[in-house]
Amino acid sequence: MEYVHRCVICDWQRSAASPTVTSPRCDNCGCALESVQVSDIVALNLLAEGFQLPERLQTAIVRAAAILSVAVLMVAAARTGYTEGGAAMAVTAVGVAGLFVVMTMTAQRA
Repeated sequence: MEYVHRCVICDWQRSAASPTVTSPRCDNCGCALESVQVSDIVALNLLAEGFQLPERLQTAIVRAAAILSVAVLMVAAARTGYTEGGAAMAVTAVGVAGLFVVMTMTAQRA
């Protein structure tokens, strides 16, 4: 049987005689390689082409990630500010973090 060691990230591949991947990193991007039989490549490519998330789900995931990252930033700022200088410093740290978030969002839209 013939095998192919391929990267799922950048589609780089090399032919191999065995399924064992002795050099497990992609030459292009450095990601881990997977070992696939040559006969299975067509089926795997068709499977990968058919998998897409709906547009609404992609938007929801991006929004949820943005909200979660802002919430984590605010909690970290408040905790650090409170630990270092009490309640006043916590409020100031949250304000500075909020200003940073607003400036970043404004710069992305421009």
